[in-house]
Amino acid sequence: MLSRLALKSGSVGRFCGLQRCLPQITARPSSSTPAVGGDKPLPVLPQHQAMIEDMVRWTQANEVFYGKDRDTVNFPILKMSPEKPKMRFLVIPQEWFDALYTRTGVTGPYLLTYGLAATLVSKEIFIVDHVFADLMMLTPPVLLATYFWGPKVGTWFQKRIDVKNHLIYEKPIADTKTSCTKQMAKLETAKEALDATKDFVHAQKEYVLLQLEASYRERLNKVYTEVKKRLDFKMEVQNAQRRFEQEHMVNWITSNVVKSITPKEEEKSIADCIATLKKISQAQSATA
Repeated sequence: MLSRLALKSGSVGRFCGLQRCLPQITARPSSSTPAVGGDKPLPVLPQHQAMIEDMVRWTQANEVFYGKDRDTVNFPILKMSPEKPKMRFLVIPQEWFDALYTRTGVTGPYLLTYGLAATLVSKEIFIVDHVFADLMMLTPPVLLATYFWGPKVGTWFQKRIDVKNHLIYEKPIADTKTSCTKQMAKLETAKEALDATKDFVHAQKEYVLLQLEASYRERLNKVYTEVKKRLDFKMEVQNAQRRFEQEHMVNWITSNVVKSITPKEEEKSIADCIATLKKISQAQSATA
């Protein structure tokens, strides 16, 4: 438990926490990033430039330790189990026994333990004095307390460690991912808006061309109307002049003809008309 806490609170823990989120972040080492449309570069603030450089270094380190050139078959990546390992006698890890089984057999760890204890006592490296009796008296209560209360204490510490890990590591990473997701969504929206700008500009150009065409046709219609009015005026003038000439000619001819008739010719023509009318009346009476 303590080794796990030390791992997550140290630099190795920070590296392990950051390397999980680095593959989702694409850094650009240049001093300016290109705009969405690719026309003008966007300026990068100094603090952002420092963050980008850190991301690049973390990406390079992640590529070295977890990249495709890493031999994970012969040199696998060590992973700490979230659960505590199995123990023998409450204090000795089971892994030690498993490692010695292949070299010394099943009884090897026990013989090594007792032999080492006998060697320490015989060589007086570990001196048996009055303190040894205290050790023998305190060891069983400590083991029993560890056996009965150790899991509860471990669970309590684990909860505090989980809360601390959530506040220090998991929550900032989740917030960073959320912020990056929102920024990416904004960039996508800006990119779509920029792409739509081309269509908008094209539509504006077509709208202006349609306005120019409408104005041209309106002016053309106005010119046609004005020309037609002038032509109609000219035609009315010519028609009025022709009617005046015709009436004048008819009046002149009539007046001249009337003037040329003498009284005798007038009486003769009247008599002829009367005779003609009589003939017509007689003819109608005969047919009736």
